[in-house]
Amino acid sequence: MVFLLEDAIMEFTPPPETVDEFWSLISSYEIGKYLMIRKKSEPGIITQGRLAARDRDIGVIVLQSDNYPDKAHVIRLDDLKFINDTRTGSGALSSVVPMEGDWVLDQYGTWIRRQDIPYDKF
Repeated sequence: MVFLLEDAIMEFTPPPETVDEFWSLISSYEIGKYLMIRKKSEPGIITQGRLAARDRDIGVIVLQSDNYPDKAHVIRLDDLKFINDTRTGSGALSSVVPMEGDWVLDQYGTWIRRQDIPYDKF
């Protein structure tokens, strides 16, 4: 199978930059649309949920969590950095829990406890 670079080139629309541009985008989504949002105030953290409400006058949107029904995220329009609307849900069955103990990946990509690795493999 031959893959040509030209086949991989797609149209890219830059993300909105102003509050008005973000509002225009948010207004186009139906209530209930699943969104993943990156905020200016929290670099590296994605806030996700279903669009539950939007209010231009006070400048906020509300995302309702799928995994935690009693949890909602209120996000200021002027704090929006990027919106990903390509997913239909979180895909997570539960919250992330750190692994117990001292776990490492072995050379085969399997998680094992560090104490189970022979010393000559370090």
